[in-house]
Amino acid sequence: MNEMPLSKNLHQAELRALLPSYGLDSVALGEWLSSLPPELLPLLMQATQPRAYRNGEMLFHKGERTEGIYFIQSGEVRASSVTEDGRETLLYLFEPGSCVGLVSCLDGEPSPSSCHAHGDTVVRFLPRHLLLGILDNEPHYYRHFTRLLLRWVRGLLTVVEDQAVLDIRARLAKRLLQLAYLYGEVTPEGILIAMRLSQEELAQMLGATRQSVSQHVSDFRERGWLRAEPGAFTLVDIAALQACVQGSSVTGKHRPG
Repeated sequence: MNEMPLSKNLHQAELRALLPSYGLDSVALGEWLSSLPPELLPLLMQATQPRAYRNGEMLFHKGERTEGIYFIQSGEVRASSVTEDGRETLLYLFEPGSCVGLVSCLDGEPSPSSCHAHGDTVVRFLPRHLLLGILDNEPHYYRHFTRLLLRWVRGLLTVVEDQAVLDIRARLAKRLLQLAYLYGEVTPEGILIAMRLSQEELAQMLGATRQSVSQHVSDFRERGWLRAEPGAFTLVDIAALQACVQGSSVTGKHRPG
């Protein structure tokens, strides 16, 4: 198999024009594959092996050295970190077209996060020795992987900055807008975040308690800014959520479509 699906959002320029990117135009990881030289992707895929994971099954644990890179073909992969007192922080949900395990694969050191399947997931696994062989034979390909790593660094620096300067209410509004930018689908009601996401998982993304996130979600819903259903969010008032991030409030409505 020589092909990988590109990010399902590559052609959503019209939707993305409605939304603030908050830097995600430079860190949308699924779009990395589309920037590779046309000869490199087939070379990588020819060296991969298919692996299927059931929902919740681990690809690798934090502190382990990964055996290679996992290119996500279908489903999603959840990257998280667990503190010494047992609290889990959800770092990212990787979609088809992204990959995980790259950091540990390249430097041979323990992985900084754990990854497991979020829903039934199929990956194309590229063993470390085969990847390094490709890169050693063609060293100029390293710059493409460096570009991907730097995208991740930019995203992590944004998270660190948000934790330092934004309160939980503003962080929630910003994360909802970011998720809509990456996964959004326009519906008659607003912009649906087209991924399975519980309030517990949203709280883990924000480093907050489920109770505090639930309170703010309820407030946003009562104000008419969003619709919340089990595992799903629909953003109704983009301008109000953006103003919340900026620390102000608005009364006007911005409804897509």
